Amino acid sequence: MLVISNNCCGGRFYQQTNMKFNNPFIWMICPYDSIIYTMNNFDKINWFNYEFEKSKLKENTYIIKVENNIEIHYVHYKFDSNANSIIQEKKFDKEEQWTGDVLYCKIWEFINQKYNERVNRMLSSKEKPIFLIREETFANDKCKFSIKDIAEHSSNFKRIIITTDKNITRNDNICKTIHVNKIEAPLPTIIKYKEEIKSFIEK
Repeated sequence: MLVISNNCCGGRFYQQTNMKFNNPFIWMICPYDSIIYTMNNFDKINWFNYEFEKSKLKENTYIIKVENNIEIHYVHYKFDSNANSIIQEKKFDKEEQWTGDVLYCKIWEFINQKYNERVNRMLSSKEKPIFLIREETFANDKCKFSIKDIAEHSSNFKRIIITTDKNITRNDNICKTIHVNKIEAPLPTIIKYKEEIKSFIEK
């Protein structure tokens, strides 16, 4: 199962289903424009053609920009000049799920390692991606495309859309829309809808 998400819902889904992370869209935020590009070009993307940039979403964090078109903002991997070895902050929620950041004075090395490991797993799996897209305002204020564009996209890639937008109504064998009254944090969202998501992915 290759589940590509636009935010940390992907990582939470993998944790809740006891699967190994098998793609680079983990503990990050990915703008809608990048998701559309990925859907349009997935089989042609050279995932090793990338560069690092500083992210504008969170201080001291970095983007991997793939083919100058896909921005993966690793908002939980943070540069800290005092962290001479990798530190995982000791922050947990009430479900004992880790919620901290990874701190390191050479955080780009850690990001590079994790990115390449997960890309190699993704490419070796030869699975078609399934997109798990939760409404997200954090990275999308300058995007050309919207979450509705992702829902209505003509691609045959399956997708699950979690949104407060009642104007998004697509429900067929390609797209499942889950309407919520408010956008919750990734973990409670996945716990609440895990079986619904799994059922759609596996059918």
